[in-house]
Amino acid sequence: MKSKGLFLVLFVIVVGVTFYSAFSGQTETMAHKPEVGFKAPPFELLGLNEEVTHRLESNDQPILINFWASWCGPCKDEAPDLNSVYEEYKDRVQFYAINMTDTDYRPNVDKFMEDYQFALPVLLDQDGIVSKSYQVLAVPTTFFVDKNNVIVHKHVGAATRSQLQEQLRKLVD
Repeated sequence: MKSKGLFLVLFVIVVGVTFYSAFSGQTETMAHKPEVGFKAPPFELLGLNEEVTHRLESNDQPILINFWASWCGPCKDEAPDLNSVYEEYKDRVQFYAINMTDTDYRPNVDKFMEDYQFALPVLLDQDGIVSKSYQVLAVPTTFFVDKNNVIVHKHVGAATRSQLQEQLRKLVD
């Protein structure tokens, strides 16, 4: 009888340790996930002028994160609408236009910005780490992040001005 009790206690301990080991380390990684309802993965990237840009954990403003490339046709279609909403919301929303520089050519990035009068702050994902952490499979891809750094909407493909405005209104209201 004592051996059954001892076996039961050991069994409970082993199961408890197994569950603790399996799930305790995942709390932080599960908190940051490139999906609606999860915190946006943090990043640090260089801007066009080689300044370091941080996306802070505690933020008082919502964020629009747009992944793009100069060779992307839909990105060219979206650029005027993105510029327009940037001018409209730049005082209430942080904008990051992340160029997938690991798949782009820097002189083409500069030409794209000139051709489309791209006014948004552009960050360079030179090694592709940020686009991988956001699981970007197609460009453009836009994430809408609330002031608590939670992703509230993800749009894959070129977004129209009205689609961008609709999501931004939800963030600032």
